[in-house]
Amino acid sequence: MASTEELKQLAAQLAHPRGNIGKDISRMMEQTNSNMTKQAIQSLSLQAGQQVLELGHGNAGHVSALFQERPSLLYFGLDVSETMQQEAMRNNKEAVEKKSASFQIYDGKNIPFQEPIFDSIFLVNTIYFVQDPASLIHDLALILRPAGKLAITFADRTFMESLPFTAYGFTLYEEAELRNLADNKLLEYCDSHHGKEQVTSKAGDQVERQFTTLLWTRK
Repeated sequence: MASTEELKQLAAQLAHPRGNIGKDISRMMEQTNSNMTKQAIQSLSLQAGQQVLELGHGNAGHVSALFQERPSLLYFGLDVSETMQQEAMRNNKEAVEKKSASFQIYDGKNIPFQEPIFDSIFLVNTIYFVQDPASLIHDLALILRPAGKLAITFADRTFMESLPFTAYGFTLYEEAELRNLADNKLLEYCDSHHGKEQVTSKAGDQVERQFTTLLWTRK
């Protein structure tokens, strides 16, 4: 059984991957988050030529598949981790060179965009680490174009509470709690998508994960 200190270190790396350990964890997250990421992207119904923003992209191994489906997209990624920014740029070197993909570091609070320039925004397994999620969702709504879409994908509280490391620095949600954080003057709730899958725990056990994508449109 992992010690309290080991659990805290794992939680810290999941929130902000650093160094070689962070790179290893990001590869694990890319694999285990694959179905959640696919659900988030599918919910957006992305179209050719649109601009899409992702918060907490990790190593961005999924972005190449996104471009295969929609070659003319413009993708922007924000992450708090310099290690993840570097990994994302390395994994998407050709798209970065073509200026169809851009990866920036931000502080997890202040979005470095001011105008409504995005057609879609999505977050996968990132909302747990946001200090003021209502404020963040409000700020994201402001940079969506009219009828633009916001998707937030997360694992349900019941599952997350079964993972011992989530006791350190994670804020967990049920669907209704997260829905209530959105500013209904700016965003109209559209739909929720639910998924269920078997994943391998850190102990090597097969456990069932339930996850949800909430979808809003900009009014």
